[in-house]
Amino acid sequence: MQIIKPRKLRTGDTIAVVSPSSGAANRFPHIYESGLETLRAVGLKVKEYTSARKEESYLYNHPEVRAKDSNAAFADPEVKGIVSSIR
Repeated sequence: MQIIKPRKLRTGDTIAVVSPSSGAANRFPHIYESGLETLRAVGLKVKEYTSARKEESYLYNHPEVRAKDSNAAFADPEVKGIVSSIR
C-alpha cells in the first residue's frame, strides 16, 4: 500500500469548511467568524459548504446534508484542505 502525503497549504489555496457533527458555528457565530478571518488572514480562500453554519437540530435531523458536504469537499479538485466547524 502506498501512502499519499498531501502537500502543505500555500497562499491562495482553497479550504472547505463543513460541519460533519455539531452546529457550534451557528451557536457561536463570533468564534466561527474569527476562525474564518484567521484563515483568510494567512492567505487561504474559504469555501463554506451548506452544513457549516446550520443549527444543531438541522444537522441532527439531516445527516444526509452532512455526508453530502463532506463527500463534496473531498471530491472538489479546487479544495486543498478541509476544516470541520465542530466544538
